[in-house]
Amino acid sequence: MFDEDLAMCSVELSATAKAYKSQRPKSFYNDLHVSPIMMHLSFSQGGTTAEAQTASMPIQSEFVTVLLRSVGVTLTELQDVVFKLAYFERKSQFYSPDQLTSEMVSHYTKQAIKQLYVLVLGLDIIGNPYGLVRDLSAGVEDLFYQPFQGAIQGPEEFAAGVALGVQSMFGHAVGGAAGAVGRITGTVGKGVAALTFDDDYVRRRQEDLNRKPQTFGEGMARGIKGLGMGVVGGLTGVVTKPIEGAKQEGGMGFVKGVGKGLIGVVTRPVSGVVDFASGTLNSVRAVAGTNRESGPLRPPRVIRSDKIIKPYAKGEALGFKVYKDTDRGAISDTDEFITFAPISERMILLVTDRQLVLSKRTDVMGTWSVDWSTEYNKIRQPEFVPGGFKILFKEKKKGFLGIGSSEGKIITFQNPEKIQQKVLEAYKNATAA
Repeated sequence: MFDEDLAMCSVELSATAKAYKSQRPKSFYNDLHVSPIMMHLSFSQGGTTAEAQTASMPIQSEFVTVLLRSVGVTLTELQDVVFKLAYFERKSQFYSPDQLTSEMVSHYTKQAIKQLYVLVLGLDIIGNPYGLVRDLSAGVEDLFYQPFQGAIQGPEEFAAGVALGVQSMFGHAVGGAAGAVGRITGTVGKGVAALTFDDDYVRRRQEDLNRKPQTFGEGMARGIKGLGMGVVGGLTGVVTKPIEGAKQEGGMGFVKGVGKGLIGVVTRPVSGVVDFASGTLNSVRAVAGTNRESGPLRPPRVIRSDKIIKPYAKGEALGFKVYKDTDRGAISDTDEFITFAPISERMILLVTDRQLVLSKRTDVMGTWSVDWSTEYNKIRQPEFVPGGFKILFKEKKKGFLGIGSSEGKIITFQNPEKIQQKVLEAYKNATAA
């Protein structure tokens, strides 16, 4: 007996577990049914930041890496591709756990292989023809279904059903075609943007694209803004990129900056033109009524630098969203959010660890931008007054073209006592450092 126990000690645990599993009795499944599965699949290749990926690369390797990434981005973009997997069913069968797992894996693998054509036809680089056919099918279905439903109820409802069917057919046809071309131009634009070698530009561009236009005017305004920023950014990058590179990596960074600036002169305006075309087509799709994008039901939860997840607070989440959206995330790149105070429907005071910011929402595009800001080290300790607080500069600020000067600013809003302590703590922490 002792020898048998000693022999078992020399056997690997995995082999013992495998032998035990094979000896387990089978279970009887009278009726096992897993319902059909429908998945909406979207894929967008973002990549890592330049610091993580290209910090130690020579400029030749960095160029090849970005070029390959641009090709990968262009060829792998997917938006809302529908995968349908048939139901899994077994009746009156005996299976061990391993056998049942093998059966299910085999079933869903075969189903996925059958759906590969959906994946290929759903690529944005070819316009997602599967999605186009799906839109047209929905339009044709409504063209016949709506009048039929109306005819059951009466002649007036039949006429209304015909109108709804024709409207749906036209909307799906126009919107589907515009969406197909828009996907092609959008994917090309993303590939061109990757060739700018500017990860910050790529990230901010993607953030703008993630905010889908709700009206034709909003889409056109964003497209024009993107085109203008592409042209201006390309021209100014010739000067700014070498300076930024020299600050980060010295002489080699300056050389890289010159290359990025020269490439950006071509790629940024081209990316802006393509984005303008894509935005226009997406606006047409939105007006046609087929672009039913699912939006978030609430602002995202606030997660601070300590990464501690706290109970959701809607008010704090609203302020945090404005903080993230202001100047397309420029503040969130350098500052840490502390609190906020609403001043009006279009103006919000943001309190960060470095500065006080008045963020204003534009009427045309609904974006948030900095209207006024000041760092703590440039002001005296804020003085709280009834209905707000007073900001006094350590040195008078000169006005436009040197005309006039300003000693400070009074910011008025409701219930300033709610943020008074946090503002004072932020000021003391920043000025004590």
